[in-house]
Amino acid sequence: GWFSAAFLTQLIRKQFKRFPILQVFGQAGAGKSMTIILLNHLHYWENEPKQLSASGQTKFPILSALATSASIPVVFEEVKARQMNKASLDFLQTVLRGNYTGDDYARGTIDRTKSQSSLGVATYANAAPITFVGEAIEDQAAILERCVVVALSVADRTGRSKQFSACLADAPRMGRLGKALSMAAMTIDMETLQDIVAGNFQDVSDQIEAAQVDAANRPAFNLAVTLTGLDLLKNTLQGVFGSRFDAKLDHLKHAILSDVSAC
Repeated sequence: GWFSAAFLTQLIRKQFKRFPILQVFGQAGAGKSMTIILLNHLHYWENEPKQLSASGQTKFPILSALATSASIPVVFEEVKARQMNKASLDFLQTVLRGNYTGDDYARGTIDRTKSQSSLGVATYANAAPITFVGEAIEDQAAILERCVVVALSVADRTGRSKQFSACLADAPRMGRLGKALSMAAMTIDMETLQDIVAGNFQDVSDQIEAAQVDAANRPAFNLAVTLTGLDLLKNTLQGVFGSRFDAKLDHLKHAILSDVSAC
């Protein structure tokens, strides 16, 4: 749902001023990285999806990746706070907090092309949707409430390795579906999109006790965006396959709504 909704990042930010981050965590061997690679193939054609190591990166490659596209997910691998130096961790957390609302990031520059050096400011758009992967859940509340959180375990993989390997082998073909999703995103009516997100937000809110709805506004909105991604995927698939995949996608939506507290 989130990877499909990423095609709508610009539209959702324009309409609602925010777009959630995807956080995937779990024990080693749970298949986190390979699952992200598989789904991220929606956004690539004849190229392997790009991933960035959270450690060992300078600021510029990160800022460049975030500013290059407003719909292709930027994936941070192996986010382990205890193994990152303070400056790198502070920068990454600042990027994550600002990405929710698509804030710009500015840094000073020195222009030495003239006879006399001059100071300037370069601005980078924190635009691309972000996914980050690690073994532990993010413990900073300001970031956590901006995330759609997915927990994976080794037990989740049991009995599914053969099917997953088959999907991964055909992953490059997912770019065809990604093209159809991008075309659908470019033709969607803004009022229709607003109604879909609002309807999904209401469905999520209905699963939360009334006293908690205000406090859970961001998490509820984040799940509503994920559900909207599933709606976009369902409608796009219907254009080719009719109702063939409707039941499976309805099942995914029901799985989210039936366990909102865990999401």
